[in-house]
Amino acid sequence: GMQPWVKRYLEKLKQHCAFDGWGAVSLPKAASTRDELEQVAALAHKHQVNPVSGQSKRSVDIFSSNLHRDVSSCLSYLGITHENGVESGPFLLDIVAQDMAQAHKKIIYEVNAPHHFYEGTEQLTAERKFRQRLLARLGHKLHHVNAHQWSQLSPASRITFLLRIQDEATKANIQLAPLSSPTRSPGLKSIGVPRTPRQRLALQQAGTAVRA
Repeated sequence: GMQPWVKRYLEKLKQHCAFDGWGAVSLPKAASTRDELEQVAALAHKHQVNPVSGQSKRSVDIFSSNLHRDVSSCLSYLGITHENGVESGPFLLDIVAQDMAQAHKKIIYEVNAPHHFYEGTEQLTAERKFRQRLLARLGHKLHHVNAHQWSQLSPASRITFLLRIQDEATKANIQLAPLSSPTRSPGLKSIGVPRTPRQRLALQQAGTAVRA
């Protein structure tokens, strides 16, 4: 058998050494106990609560393009709660925003970046059209933001554009709501959804820019 000092030396290596270069052996840590694993899972669940739905987070917060990131930034500026990259079946919805008038309703943005169109045209690729047909079959109403339209808008006009989408989606959601649902007051007829001070300021700035 091995000399006692050899055994002691190997035991010391086992306890204090981990080799991590060029395919060498690495000694794994002991597996966590069941209680530890459950605590880790509970902690992860606690920090992955969806701010839109209040349920377990189902988004990965990724951006499909620079245009997607730009639209998300504008929504954040307006104070509209939303998520990026929300799972729906085999797809990721680009942006899922909260309806400002009915918190339980959602507004889905489909951001069509330049690479989603055939080069030199304003025609969506077959792959993009197929995705959108399937999402419609899943019951999603998509509100499109197209690259060629977005690039022609000024910053103030982009804000107005997104507010218009929110407005139209809110009106559609109210029409689909049960008759017992609360309705808007007559004074909000031309507005559609409640405005925050920042949104009112953005609308004023947009109006000033258009008149100029």
